[in-house]
Amino acid sequence: HLVAKAENAVTNVHNLESGQTLIGATPNISSYVIPEWVRDFREMYPNLTPSVSTNVTSEIANDVLDRKLDIGIIEGEIDALPTRLGRIVLEDVAQVVIVGQGHPWWGRDGINLMDFAGKSFVMRQKNSQTRAWLDTLLAQHKVEIRINGEFDNPEALKHAVTAGTCATILPEYAVRRERDLGLVHLLQVCDVELHRPLRLVWDSERIFPPVTRA
Repeated sequence: HLVAKAENAVTNVHNLESGQTLIGATPNISSYVIPEWVRDFREMYPNLTPSVSTNVTSEIANDVLDRKLDIGIIEGEIDALPTRLGRIVLEDVAQVVIVGQGHPWWGRDGINLMDFAGKSFVMRQKNSQTRAWLDTLLAQHKVEIRINGEFDNPEALKHAVTAGTCATILPEYAVRRERDLGLVHLLQVCDVELHRPLRLVWDSERIFPPVTRA
C-alpha cells in the first residue's frame, strides 16, 4: 500500500509516454456507454489506453478481486457479490420494452406488466444478471412469458426484434439509434418502474495504479 501510494504521489500521468488500465464491462455498457467515455478519456490523456473487455457481472467481480481487471462497470443488482468489492452508483438507467413494426404493440404509448403474459420475448441468457433481474420481477408479479430465443449480445436482441414479432427489454440508451431510424418502437411499463443502477466496482483493498486513478 505504501509503495502504491508513493507511486501515485510522484507520478504525473500527463507526462507518461504510455500506460494502460484494464476495465471490465457488462455487454450493454461495453457496447453503448464505454466507447464515448474512452473517447473523452483519450482527449484528456492521449498517451493512455483504456482496455475494455466484456463479461457478465459475476465474472467481472471475480476478475477485479483477482486483479485481472483494475475496475469494473456493471449494470444491475450486486447484493450477492463479496463485500470486499467497492461500489458506487454512477446513474440510474431506465429500461424499456422494444418491439418491431410487425408487433401488435407498435404505436402504443405504454403497457402494464400483466400485458406480458403469454407474449413472445427474446432475452439474455440465464447466467446473466439482466435475465436474473427480469425473471425475479416476473415471478414476483406471477407473470409468465414465452422465451423465443436467448442471446448474449444486445445487438442480436435488437435484430431479433426488428426481424420478427418478439419483444425484448433493453436500456433506453441502447436503442436510441434504432428508435430514431423508425426500426423499433419503445414502450414504457406504466405500473412497474423498470430501472437498474449503473455502478463502478473495484477491489476495496487495492490502491489504484496511477493510470486507473486518472
